[in-house]
Amino acid sequence: MSKLKFKLHAWSCCFPESSQEHLEIENCLYGKPELANLSPMVKRRMPLVAKAMAALDDEIDGHQLPAVYASKNAELSRTIKLIRQFDQDLSPAMFSMSVNNAIPGLLSVNNKNRHPYTVIDSLSGLLPMAFIEASTLLQSFPQVKVMIFEEKSSDEFSQKFGIQDACFAAAFVISLGDELSLTLKESINPNVALNHIDDGFHTDCIPFFNRQAVTMEQQTRRQHWLWQWC
Repeated sequence: MSKLKFKLHAWSCCFPESSQEHLEIENCLYGKPELANLSPMVKRRMPLVAKAMAALDDEIDGHQLPAVYASKNAELSRTIKLIRQFDQDLSPAMFSMSVNNAIPGLLSVNNKNRHPYTVIDSLSGLLPMAFIEASTLLQSFPQVKVMIFEEKSSDEFSQKFGIQDACFAAAFVISLGDELSLTLKESINPNVALNHIDDGFHTDCIPFFNRQAVTMEQQTRRQHWLWQWC
């Protein structure tokens, strides 16, 4: 893959289960979003991570943009609840909200956004692959929204696999440009432990996107990526 280049117009991240407002980190939101512009009926249907994503749409003015959404597990907790209820009558509403594109679909309806959106997962790195997917949409649209999201890891996942993701969402508005580059490096380090594999966005990415660092490297299970401000 050749080097991809973008212009970053806006970005923000949200950690709805964390209360660190006093840190006042640029482009970061903490705590449960209020979402005063949404009706109580709509908010009742939205899980916490969806509320974080809706808050980011407000922050970056991303309501009416084509989008790429990326998540490892989406609302895995709903799927686990459904599995536990296999010997009972399953809720059609819960099943419909358990798929990976349920939250992006809900946000699209709420925003009355008729632009196309894509939902992906990838073992090659959520954040890099989401930007690569967005680069295809940028052939047809001047700007694209990229949103990474994950709910808090379920107890089952944490106990069995040692994965402890926090509930978060991160959103970016990008266009074709020459200020931010993404490059696939030629090799990966096979000795990197699984708990150091970089699956997507996390707090260590914040200084880079706030331009406090010139480069950022992400090693995933399959690839090694280099981000760089040009």
